[in-house]
Amino acid sequence: METPTPELGVEETTQNQQGTAAPDIAEPEKAEQSKDLQSALAQKEHFRTKLEKVEVEKRALEEKLRGGGQGNIMPIDPLEVVKLGKALNQYDESEVDFIIRNASDKSPEGIIRASKDEWVSTAIQAKREKVEKSKKIPSPSGIASGEFLEERGTREIAKMSDEEYAKYREKLVAREEQRGQGI
Repeated sequence: METPTPELGVEETTQNQQGTAAPDIAEPEKAEQSKDLQSALAQKEHFRTKLEKVEVEKRALEEKLRGGGQGNIMPIDPLEVVKLGKALNQYDESEVDFIIRNASDKSPEGIIRASKDEWVSTAIQAKREKVEKSKKIPSPSGIASGEFLEERGTREIAKMSDEEYAKYREKLVAREEQRGQGI
């Protein structure tokens, strides 16, 4: 079987099973195939160059991962880490997260600057005051949480020692006095 040649103008033939040569492609079909072939070859070349660029970028990234790019990373000074710890030790975890979110950059210097920022300090202080205020508001029953005393049955009271009963009775009297004063 003869292979077709890509040159234009050369008649391509194949040998059929009986051994006779016959024209394979008619002239209009040949021109159309030529355009399709040229388009496919152009696409192939375009994607080949694209692949080469991606492979170069891939090699560069792999070098960075292996340690070739560590020259670009600035080492953190241990003294800066100590200063950062000292600046953030008065804040709880949620407040530290807030400070980091508001830092200009994630470096220790940026976080320290954010912790000293007036707006950040005001926001944290306002949040703390809000939490304190919510703790001071009494429960709807008029008795602050944690002070609620259960009424105990006579059997439980009978099992109490004299000291336990005295403490229990004092708490009941104190609760009744608070109710009478109308807190």
